[in-house]
Amino acid sequence: MADEQPTATPETQQAAAQQPEQAKPQETARSYSEEDVNRIVKERLARERAKHSDYDDMKRKAGEADTLQSELEKSRAETEDLRTKVAQAEHEKQLAGIRSTIASKYGIGDPTVLAVGDDEEQIDAYAQKLMKTFRPYDRLDQARSKEASGKAPVDPAKDFKRAMAEAGY
Repeated sequence: MADEQPTATPETQQAAAQQPEQAKPQETARSYSEEDVNRIVKERLARERAKHSDYDDMKRKAGEADTLQSELEKSRAETEDLRTKVAQAEHEKQLAGIRSTIASKYGIGDPTVLAVGDDEEQIDAYAQKLMKTFRPYDRLDQARSKEASGKAPVDPAKDFKRAMAEAGY
């Protein structure tokens, strides 16, 4: 009977399975007092607050950045608007100079009459057209006034201005 090997029965298998579990050291259950729990919670809250301690500062800085960004955009728009106005004023000044030059070239007393056109060629063409249209009337008026009074008109520029006003310009 020495060669007999024990046969594994379901009971012996179950007992063998329980032995490793029993071999493990049993964990002791820890009990915490109310003071310990309060201390642990306070420590945890302090760690969380430390993580987010700069949150208010970051929030304030983000608000300042948004304010600065909107001010920058307003300044850029204002600068662009002012640049447009300056360019327009320079253009108007240039046109006024051109109108004065052409008005004196054709003997027109009021350069604002030449308000048509955006460059020298257009203004000059308009002045020529005006002179072709109104010079015959000016000559006719001069002839009539010479016949009536025997004298030449005192100021041809005023006569031209009057003729322009009558024509609706």
